[in-house]
Amino acid sequence: WVCWVCLGFGWSTLGFVLVILAFVFKVSVPEFIRYFLDMIALKNRRTSYNATAATVAMFCMLIQCWKRFYETHYLSVFSNSKINISHYAIGYIHYFGCIAAILAEAPSPFTSLSVDHLSYFLINDINIRLIIGVIIFLWAFQQQYLANVNLVNLRTNKEGKVITYEHKIPTGGLFDKISCPHLFCEMLMYMAIYISISQN
Repeated sequence: WVCWVCLGFGWSTLGFVLVILAFVFKVSVPEFIRYFLDMIALKNRRTSYNATAATVAMFCMLIQCWKRFYETHYLSVFSNSKINISHYAIGYIHYFGCIAAILAEAPSPFTSLSVDHLSYFLINDINIRLIIGVIIFLWAFQQQYLANVNLVNLRTNKEGKVITYEHKIPTGGLFDKISCPHLFCEMLMYMAIYISISQN
C-alpha cells in the first residue's frame, strides 16, 4: 500500500510540474515525454480538453496523491492483515493510469498540435463544468480526510497513541449515512475530475 502511494506522490508531482511548465510558463517539455505517452496510449490520439482543464485535473490528482501519502505515512493505523497480490498490482495501475490518462489527452506538447485547444492556461477557459467539478472534488477531498481521521480515532487514544488494532464500527459524519464514506468520496473525486475535463 505504501508503495502505491509513493508512486502516486512522485508521478503526480512530475505530471503537475510538466503541465505547469508547458501551459503556464510555456517551457517545452522533453520530447521523450510525448514518445512515452505515444507508447502507452494511441500514437495518433487527439486532445480532449483545454490546457486549463488539464492543469486543474493534474492539480486535483497532485493534492489527492499528496494527501494519501500523508495519511499513509503519518495518520493511518494499519492492522497486520495482508493484501491480495492482485489488489496490490491494481494499486500501481490505478495511480499510474489516472495521471498518464490526463497527460495523454492534454493539448500539445503532450499530444499533436490541435486547432481545438490552445496549449496554454487561460482564465477564460474556466467554465461551469470545471467549477462544479472542483467544488465536488474539494468537498469529497475533505470528507475523505475526515472519514480517515474517524477510522484512526478508533485505534488511538486522545494522545494519538495506538491502543488497539481491532476492527471497530465507526460512527459520525458520513459514517452515519453510508457504510464506506472514504471509498465513496474516492469515487466522487475521480468523477469530479472527469466532469472537469469533459468539454462537450
